[in-house]
Amino acid sequence: MNKYYVYAHYRISGKKNIPFYIGKGTGNRHISKRRNKYWKNVVEKNGFRVEILMDNMDEKSAYLYEIEMIFKYKKLGGCECNFTLGGDGVRVENRWWNKKISDSLTGKKRPSGKNSKSYKNVITKEELYHLYIEKKMSSISISKLKNISYGTICCRLKQFGIDVRKPSKSPIKVYCINNDTIYNSINDAARELNLFRENIRKVLKGKYKKTGGYSFKKI
Repeated sequence: MNKYYVYAHYRISGKKNIPFYIGKGTGNRHISKRRNKYWKNVVEKNGFRVEILMDNMDEKSAYLYEIEMIFKYKKLGGCECNFTLGGDGVRVENRWWNKKISDSLTGKKRPSGKNSKSYKNVITKEELYHLYIEKKMSSISISKLKNISYGTICCRLKQFGIDVRKPSKSPIKVYCINNDTIYNSINDAARELNLFRENIRKVLKGKYKKTGGYSFKKI
């Protein structure tokens, strides 16, 4: 059924000739005020009027036309309240804007080496080996020092063939003051006393005085 249409919302005052929103819908969707907060802010300041750009369309055609109009008016500084390219909710074959973007990049040389933002160039093997192996810094510490994501550091360690250290965490023994008992780990104490282990940790850090009526100390 050709029941779909594409509509535009214009300001009544201010920038009146370029739509601030393009949408596709059926029924009374074009006059509905159930919108995002940015749309509501524009309307509160300037009011709005509606124009049907094209109607009596099937759904796929409506989505394609919506995409085309959003692309057109965004280049002119409009459609501020459209946060996607449109066409949401349906798979549109041969999306024409991919070719537009591709054509716009044709012949442009991409930055490389130190000018590139690729994670492959943000830290060298020598730097990483020095920090991680020689200085024994953790991956998280290196990521903070170099302002690089933790995931990037892990990728680089693997790519450079640097052996990743296994965490050597030994269980924390805790002493329960109330029953004069030492537990081999926080988990053991939580299980035996029917408590939440995170609450026991907070007692050990001084954030809580007690949990479940019990007080603990770290051994």
